[in-house]
Amino acid sequence: MENYQTDQSFQKQYEKYVKQVTPTHNLALQMLHAFVTGGAICTVGQIILNVAKSNGLDDAAAGSVCAILLVLASALLTGFNIYPSLVKWGGAGARPYLAGLAVGYWQSAEDITRNWSVDRVFCPAISEEERTRRIKGWNKAVRCAYHWARDEEE
Repeated sequence: MENYQTDQSFQKQYEKYVKQVTPTHNLALQMLHAFVTGGAICTVGQIILNVAKSNGLDDAAAGSVCAILLVLASALLTGFNIYPSLVKWGGAGARPYLAGLAVGYWQSAEDITRNWSVDRVFCPAISEEERTRRIKGWNKAVRCAYHWARDEEE
């Protein structure tokens, strides 16, 4: 019984600690930012597709033009140090849909709108010290695997 009470006490202390170190986020505002950002990117992609098709290109060629222009826009925005700020503001809305449109996974902005939803929200559940310890272990494993693989090549 005493161990159970100690476990409960530890659990309460741990929950209190997690609440203290877990950053609070306005989920509704983050979702709005992601929706606006993703929607803007999809709209640009859809406009590119429509213009390319109206100029006589077939679906495959229009998709290629769209992909090239979206990747070029991403490179320019990154080069001018704008894209990191856009990603910070728009979160997930700035990341996957641009790539999906570029490679033809999404056919149109409407396709993305029909399939978009928030599945889960993840927050860290371990301390900074534990995270650092695990990363050190991971890096050690990668170094060992690298040397092992290199030995196999020789």
